[in-house]
Amino acid sequence: MRLGRVTRRFRSAEVEPGSQISTRAFFELAFGHAPDDAQAAHLDALLPQRQVETRAQAHRILLGFDAQTAPTAFMVRASADNLRALQQDGFVLWVDVDDPAVSAVIVHEHDWERHVSDVLKGALRPGSTFVDVGANVGFHTFLAASIVGPSGSVVAVEPSSENCRLLQLSRADNDATSVAILPFALDREPGVRYLTAHLGTNAGLIPDTREHLIDGRGTPVYVTTLDEIAPARVDVMKIDVEGAEFRVLDGGRKTVLRDKPLIVMEFSCEMAQRTSGVEPFQALQDLLDLGYELSVLDRTTRQPVPYASAAALRAAWDNPLHIEDLVLRPV
Repeated sequence: MRLGRVTRRFRSAEVEPGSQISTRAFFELAFGHAPDDAQAAHLDALLPQRQVETRAQAHRILLGFDAQTAPTAFMVRASADNLRALQQDGFVLWVDVDDPAVSAVIVHEHDWERHVSDVLKGALRPGSTFVDVGANVGFHTFLAASIVGPSGSVVAVEPSSENCRLLQLSRADNDATSVAILPFALDREPGVRYLTAHLGTNAGLIPDTREHLIDGRGTPVYVTTLDEIAPARVDVMKIDVEGAEFRVLDGGRKTVLRDKPLIVMEFSCEMAQRTSGVEPFQALQDLLDLGYELSVLDRTTRQPVPYASAAALRAAWDNPLHIEDLVLRPV
């Protein structure tokens, strides 16, 4: 493997004419092994010409594989060739066009998780306060900012530095002075945790085991609690943090009891067990017992489907890998 020559070729934005690198050679350099059949097929879908000729194309490959199953020690950062400002309904949003997880959907649909957007549009008013935990590239952050206006406030919590770069660009282009960007994660207690990319712009907390620290799949990040950063009043909160939702809520119990905000949260049995270390339906019922009623957002009709209890939801939950968005409304 000509790793020295491969590395030297990427010191500039463009490789020299005639010195293109095959996608398989670049994959082996970046991920430390040859691609298997499925990975090779995905490489061909990402770059059908099977050659890496620019930094933007290298970025597309690095971003196109789930770092949980294909970790790389390379830092994945977008250049100007990867970034685009999109005009949405009422705001501008900067995205990484090679992000297959979130930005690609926004580019094609001009929306992100419409069922969640509908809830936010119905719940927020001028002057409202919105906390977006796991803001990602900020679609719901700046949607909310366009609704609450300068008299309201939006707090975007996002530990990924690349996502924060996009949030900063969008904040500037929207002159969104009501948006505060907090570049760290939330947990049960303050400290330092280990954050790894998943697919595209998605990222989540993983155990900081010796193996994970050595293989370089993640980045140490500062964490604090929701109670520490919560504004004086929280009206609506969205939490989408790859299974750490109950960790966030445990660290925000005082805020939840004080304000009883409407909560929209992602829910996955498998991720909640693995990342939050809880029995998911018991943790959900504990939250409902604080004075909330439960609905699941139907992604097709975009309507809330009510459930009387976490036990009722458990009875209807047929797949532990299933992922849904819940709405918890104060009663």
